[in-house]
Amino acid sequence: MDPKAFGARLKELREAAGLSQKALADKAGLSQRAVASWELGEREPLWSKVVLLAKALGVDCRAFEQEPELIREPKPGRPRKTPPADQVEPEKPPAKKGKKRPKRGMTERRQSPRGANGRFVRRENDRRGLHGVDSERYCAKVRTLGR
Repeated sequence: MDPKAFGARLKELREAAGLSQKALADKAGLSQRAVASWELGEREPLWSKVVLLAKALGVDCRAFEQEPELIREPKPGRPRKTPPADQVEPEKPPAKKGKKRPKRGMTERRQSPRGANGRFVRRENDRRGLHGVDSERYCAKVRTLGR
């Protein structure tokens, strides 16, 4: 049997029993997604699943062999929600954003900080806790003071 014909017949039998897809799935011990995909004709169920569906619907398995009254094509989906003409809001101008900083490329790297003597000034913590101090000059000063 064609999967779309089976799906249409399944939907007819389900609606005749007054069940939703979720209720039928729970009653048969299946997932709602499986029932939905069978009704849409995306997949064909295994025979064991057909038996479970028939028991849940209270029909014989041969009920699925009958041709459905109407095979419906699936609709494209939910239409967009359009507000009534009197409630249409005027378009707002785009919001102003904050100041943007220029991005630094590979050519614009930060230069490492240099002291008066051209040596590197430490920025990270060292064991003496120096922050941004020219360590050579500081150490020389400490040595002269006899600390």
